[in-house]
Amino acid sequence: MNREKRDREPANEPLGRQPGQARRSLTSEATADAEQAEHVGVLRNTQTGDYIIEPMARHPIGASAIFGAPVIIPAERFESEITQAILENLAKYHRQVFREELAPKRRSTQEEKAFLKVHLSVSITRYPTGDIWIYPMRRNRGGHRGTGEKITVPAAEMRENLVSALREALAAP
Repeated sequence: MNREKRDREPANEPLGRQPGQARRSLTSEATADAEQAEHVGVLRNTQTGDYIIEPMARHPIGASAIFGAPVIIPAERFESEITQAILENLAKYHRQVFREELAPKRRSTQEEKAFLKVHLSVSITRYPTGDIWIYPMRRNRGGHRGTGEKITVPAAEMRENLVSALREALAAP
């Protein structure tokens, strides 16, 4: 397991290029990896300690979107059930076809505000190599925003380290 802080380039700086230099495109290999990646969201209720796995599917506009019934794992079953539940929901990512009429019903503004207030969140991505990247999120202006950190769990260490990586990522700030 590896935790790192991603460096962000200042907004007024060119992204790794000199003025007038053409933008570099992603290699076809990197693009293929990103397109084949699987995504899921995980939240922890700070009051009950329970976990929610939010399955995702690719939205027609190309972004990932919450889609499907959430899986709730009580705090006392976290260690025994979270890894399998996450892997099952990641595997559904490319099999599910996003349809707006089947998407989860949205919460009202007040419900969403109350929900976000008591939940910590991470975004999880599994790449074709089997490695999982966990991106801790924190509350920010009525939503969740990435902290700039990334926790990497190599495929070979998945069963041993995913639980501890999630626990670390979902620890209260």
